[in-house]
Amino acid sequence: MRAVRLVYRAELRRRWRSWIALALPVTIAGDTVMAAVAAGRRTSSAFPSFVARYGYDVLLESLRPLPAVVALPQVRGAVELPGFLDSTTSVGGTSVPADDVTFLGLPARPAWPLVKLVAGHLPVASQPSEVLASLTTEQFGVHVGSIITMPMYASSQRDELSAASGTISPRGPTLHLAVVGIEADAADFPSGAPMFTLFAGPALERTLGPHLLQATATLVRLRHGASDVSDFSAQFEHLSAGVGYAENVDDLEATVQQSITPQVTGWDLLALLAALAALAVVGQAFGRQSVAQAESYPMLRALGLRPGELFRLGVFTAASIGALGAVGAVALAWALSPLTPVGVARIAAPSTGLAFDPLVLGVGALGVVALCAALGAVAAWRSSSAVDERRRLERPRARSSSVLAPWRAGAGALPSALVGTRRALQRGTGGATLPVGTALVGSSLAVTALVATAVFGAGLPNLTRSPALYGQVQQLTLANGLTGAQVQSILPALRAKRPIDRITYGVLGPFLGIRGLSVATVLVDDVEGPLNFAVASGHLPNGDGQIALGSSTLRQVGAHVGSVIPVTIATPLASRTAQFRVVGTSAFGPAMHTGGIALALFGAATVTHLLVASVTRRRRDIALLKALGFVRRQVAAAVCWQATTIAVVAVGFGVPVGIALGRVVWRTFASNLGAVPVDVVPVWLVIGLAAGVLVAVNLLAGLPAVGAARLRPSEALRQA
Repeated sequence: MRAVRLVYRAELRRRWRSWIALALPVTIAGDTVMAAVAAGRRTSSAFPSFVARYGYDVLLESLRPLPAVVALPQVRGAVELPGFLDSTTSVGGTSVPADDVTFLGLPARPAWPLVKLVAGHLPVASQPSEVLASLTTEQFGVHVGSIITMPMYASSQRDELSAASGTISPRGPTLHLAVVGIEADAADFPSGAPMFTLFAGPALERTLGPHLLQATATLVRLRHGASDVSDFSAQFEHLSAGVGYAENVDDLEATVQQSITPQVTGWDLLALLAALAALAVVGQAFGRQSVAQAESYPMLRALGLRPGELFRLGVFTAASIGALGAVGAVALAWALSPLTPVGVARIAAPSTGLAFDPLVLGVGALGVVALCAALGAVAAWRSSSAVDERRRLERPRARSSSVLAPWRAGAGALPSALVGTRRALQRGTGGATLPVGTALVGSSLAVTALVATAVFGAGLPNLTRSPALYGQVQQLTLANGLTGAQVQSILPALRAKRPIDRITYGVLGPFLGIRGLSVATVLVDDVEGPLNFAVASGHLPNGDGQIALGSSTLRQVGAHVGSVIPVTIATPLASRTAQFRVVGTSAFGPAMHTGGIALALFGAATVTHLLVASVTRRRRDIALLKALGFVRRQVAAAVCWQATTIAVVAVGFGVPVGIALGRVVWRTFASNLGAVPVDVVPVWLVIGLAAGVLVAVNLLAGLPAVGAARLRPSEALRQA
């Protein structure tokens, strides 16, 4: 072992620059995989973290405070907020129905943070006209600095408003509210129809409260979360005596989390594709490192080192390079962490700055070191397995037949093309041996990953351009605030319009229990033509006892089209279970993100490393070619032909395999989302990628080609 340590230190002093150069692709590969996995975990945990900090389990709405309710044994904590009743709100000339607006007051010292401040600042305690606006108000052009006009109902109108069958005019003050901040709360995420929420500071209730018609909103946290909702709701119904309403927020939160899940899947797919491409590139790099290190094995064997000691030397070297690459990968992944999460998850994330995931980065670093050590062990075993390394190297080798023999015999073949193609496909012998097999495999896998990513990525815009694939088959949606009577009044006008052929009326129904899963429902009626929903499989319900589910819901409850499942509807007073047959799956739309630029870097690294190593290790061959009459242009062309051959092999393998892999991955991904699984092969993009690979490898071959052309034969032959 002492001898191995001595040789290791000597190798470190001699080759430390090449070790650092080899650690760079390890760093890039490890960073890409770690960063993608960490982004997926951060995305997945964003909304649960938001709920844990800002959320609640039940929302109570009542005309008066209900202190007895918040004292129930299931309650862990509660915050009462004053609610102010308004009429039609005006924002920049746009009117918003009162049913879509929730106007609440923030308490001075809430039991937990109620909102996440996204922009601006909280209302000043002494300013009753300052408010926070929810993120959903952006659809009306609201921003920090906007003025919102709200006619308010007077406190004296309580009985009049309760007894009214229609709308009445507000007689309270008209408020002109200045938006000083934008906030995010649990009601702002995509779980149904978005609400326009405003939060005023304590000053509004203190100064104008007696003049405004108020209600009470109570946010309740339960001791055991969702498991306490049923018991709490039953007791609330008894205590409120019909003057209050309880909403189970946990069901809405589950819907939000489901909408974020596709982003997590996208990050996981990116990590998988990057890992496959990185494995080939890093394996090829260690193959070259082993070939270079094996040049000194005959001398070390002559000095007394046994094959096992040479093997340990190779493993220690590879593990050292892996450790250096792991440190770089962890540092880079940590530095890139502020770029994620994205979309809805970024809004929900309590923090979007630097984030160190000890599980992913710690396990990832150990995995990088272990993988490098394993790759180094394979390469070291191949190089040290012979009992006498010098004898193995000096043993005469039979010239292997080449697949290019018929081409070489053909008339008119370019000498530079023959030489370059042979270098790309043959390992060589002795000190000129190169791991061309790993280079070809690495390049092919990189092209496969790029094409698969292109096919997968083409499905995303196709899905967004084709709303019917995710359930949006309608061209017009009338929602938010329309009563049943209003709908009935406009149906004759809609029926008279042509070419309208489908009109579907639907309302959000109660949450149903299916095999322990709480499922949101839509109750629909086919007013004109068939139901206006996209069908992924089977058909939509057309009779009693039939139900259609989303694909992901169907998978979660362990059923399939044709299954008979128990469906439970529960109220605070009673529950009923009936058997329904699943007749189809419908599509509902997600939000998705993915990426894959790093895969191109892996392919570029593969080709560049092989070309540089080829010029460096085959200097004698290049010198002989020049001595036989090759001019600089032909030597440079041979290097370019070598790169082109690698690219042709990679494209020939990677394009069809990548298309097949991308289609399979996209279909699986779309099915899991509940969308219709229609894949798209972007033919021109794939052709462009193939052409781009050919152009890119020849550009990468530029510097090695210039170096080969400038090589002096006399110096190279003397050094040989």
